[in-house]
Amino acid sequence: MKPEETIVFAVRRLANCIKREVFGTYDGVTAMHGWLIGYLYNNRDKDIFQRDIESQFSIRPSTVTVIVQKMEKNGLIERRPVEYDARLKKIVLTEKANHIHQKVEERMEEVEGHLRKDLSEDETKIFFELISKMIIEMEVKE
Repeated sequence: MKPEETIVFAVRRLANCIKREVFGTYDGVTAMHGWLIGYLYNNRDKDIFQRDIESQFSIRPSTVTVIVQKMEKNGLIERRPVEYDARLKKIVLTEKANHIHQKVEERMEEVEGHLRKDLSEDETKIFFELISKMIIEMEVKE
């Protein structure tokens, strides 16, 4: 089987196209930073810790540490202690990250519209059903 005929290759290629379209205009903000900013923004009413990020994005603790350190260095997040446990540091967005989030959300809506433009409702539904099956299969293997 040729690599370009595999699901892995096709999904990776599509993901790369989407990342370039959505996050390509923000210096120093990787796609992962963008997704994490969105997650933190959508959960800003909760205390979010590194372990929550590990779970949400299915990434290893060491990877989360590197991402969080870089985002903190770039002024996108702050780590703040919580009142109920001095050992824990919640992760909070800065104003800079909130501004980037608004711009990324606008761009994501444009890209989403572009991706769905030539798909029927049934095709979109089938796409999500297939992706869900694949995600479940991959998570079971972990």
